[in-house]
Amino acid sequence: MVTKLDHLAFSVAHLMEIWQRLEERGTRLKIIALNLDTSTPTGNLMLNLLGSVAELEREIIRSSPPIMFALVSIDASGEPLRGYSSSP
Repeated sequence: MVTKLDHLAFSVAHLMEIWQRLEERGTRLKIIALNLDTSTPTGNLMLNLLGSVAELEREIIRSSPPIMFALVSIDASGEPLRGYSSSP
């Protein structure tokens, strides 16, 4: 049992390796936050899809230029948060 998919594995390959080891032991994987159970064909499909999306998200974050983080770091008044600059 796992609370979140991204806490279980760092890549789809790693996720599949963990999943295969569990399957070999006759164990099924449940991810609480997603209400996902790999004991069903739909659960297996969703595990693959969500694992791929999680890996893509990590890669996008890792490759984003620092300015993207500054743009995200603007408060409701439109002012940059402390530690960020609005100039490039």
